[in-house]
Amino acid sequence: MLDIPLLGKFLSSVSSNRLDDTVDRLHSIFTVTILVLCAMFVGTKQHFGQPIQCMLPAHLDRDSWTAYGQYYCFVESTYRLSYNRTVPNSDIRSKLRATPGVNLNYYQWVPYFFVLQAFCFYAPYWFWKLLQGYSLIDMETAVNEAVSVSHELQFEERQKKIDKLSRFLTTSFDYRHAVRDSDSQFFGAPPNKYSGFCSCLYLLAKFVVVCNNFLQIYLISEFLGADGAFWALKPLAISAGLGHYPFSSQYFPRVTFCDMDRLTTGGIEKNTLQCVIMLNMINEKLFILLWYWIFFLCIISSVSFIYTLTRVITPRYREKSVRFYIQNDDGEENELYLRSDKNRLRDFVHELLGLDGTLMFHFIHEHAGAIVARDICLRMWKLFSSTYQDRRMSNSFHLSEDAVVAKTRPLASAPLASVQPSGGCYVRSSYPGNLEPGGMFTDSEKMAMTPPKFVA
Repeated sequence: MLDIPLLGKFLSSVSSNRLDDTVDRLHSIFTVTILVLCAMFVGTKQHFGQPIQCMLPAHLDRDSWTAYGQYYCFVESTYRLSYNRTVPNSDIRSKLRATPGVNLNYYQWVPYFFVLQAFCFYAPYWFWKLLQGYSLIDMETAVNEAVSVSHELQFEERQKKIDKLSRFLTTSFDYRHAVRDSDSQFFGAPPNKYSGFCSCLYLLAKFVVVCNNFLQIYLISEFLGADGAFWALKPLAISAGLGHYPFSSQYFPRVTFCDMDRLTTGGIEKNTLQCVIMLNMINEKLFILLWYWIFFLCIISSVSFIYTLTRVITPRYREKSVRFYIQNDDGEENELYLRSDKNRLRDFVHELLGLDGTLMFHFIHEHAGAIVARDICLRMWKLFSSTYQDRRMSNSFHLSEDAVVAKTRPLASAPLASVQPSGGCYVRSSYPGNLEPGGMFTDSEKMAMTPPKFVA
C-alpha cells in the first residue's frame, strides 16, 4: 500500500489509544485525518503548483513581468468587485478596499489553517491521555488487556486472563484507597490518588472539545471574513438559484483584482491586474463541508458530554451500569447477586470502583465488548464479596496491607505482564521500598511515597 510519510505513523499512534468512545474517535481520528489530508492537498497545489493566474496590461505581457505580477498578487492579497462594475480610479479603489469583506486575505493561509484546526481537535485527547498516565490506576493497560481477552479463542486461557486482570484491578483499587488514606492523615492526598481523578480529566477533555467545536465555527467565519457564523447557508442558497454573485460565491471569488505599483523613470505606474484563483473553487467546497461537519460535531459532542457527565456523577446510574454486568438470568452469578444486599452493591460501586472504575468499564465495554466487561466485573464482584465481611469488620472498604498481600497484590500501576497469580507485588519506580515480589511496605516507606511528577 502507498503510505504517506509520518501521517501513517501518526494515525497508528492515535488509533492505539483506547480510552475513548465513538464520539471521541470522530474528533481525534476522523476529523484530524480529514483536516491533515485537506492541508496536504491544498498546500501541494499552492506551493508546488500555480495557485493564482493574473492578466497583465499589454505592455507588461512578458514572462518576467507575468511571473512577478502573479507572485506579487498572491503575496499582497487581492480584492473583489461587484458584478458589471467597471474598475474605478485609484482614489475610489483605496476607499473600496477599506470596506470590510472586500479584501481577500485568507487564501494564502488555508493549508496552515487546516493544520491549526487539526491540532485543536487532537490536543484535548492528547492531554487527557498524558495526564491520565499519572493516575494510580493504569486504565489504559486494563482496557488493552481486556481487548486481548476478547481476541482469545481458548476458553481456559481466556478464563486465566480474566482472573489475572480482575485480581490486578481489584488490588489496584484497594491499593489506591490505602495510599490515599495514608497520605491524607499527614499532608493531604494528591489529586491523582482520588477515585475521581481520571473521571474529572475525561469530563474536562469532553468539555474542552465542545468549546473547541463552537470556537471553530467562529474562527472559520473570522478567517474567511464572513458577516456571520452561518455564512455556509448562503452558498447553498446561491446554488439553489436563490441568489447570485459574479464569477463565484461571495466568500470564494474565482476572479479578483490586484493593484500593482511599478517604478519607472517618470514616477510610479499603477496597474490593475485581473486574477483567477482556481483553488477557491476547491476551497469553497472544503470549507462548506467542513462547516457542516463541525456543526454536526457541536451537536453530538454536546449530547455526549451531557450523557457522560450524567453517567459519571449520578450514583444511581453508576449502580445501574454495574448491576447490568453482575446480574444474570441463570446460574451461580444470579444466585450470588440475589443473595447480596443492596448495601454490598453500593459499597462495591462507590467504595471500591468509584468514579474511575465505572468509567473504566465503559471503555472496556466500548472496545472489548459487553461480554468481556461483564466477565471482568463479575469476577471482581466475587473477589469483593469474598472479603466483604472483613472489610465491614475493619470499618474500611479497602483491604489492609496484610490482606492485600494475602490476596495476591499486583499494585496499581504495574505493567500487567508483570502480574503474577499469587504472591507478587510490583509498583512504579517512583515508590521507594522493597519492590521484590511479595515485598511489603513499612509505615515509614508508605509515608515516603511520592506520586509521579508532571514534566511539562
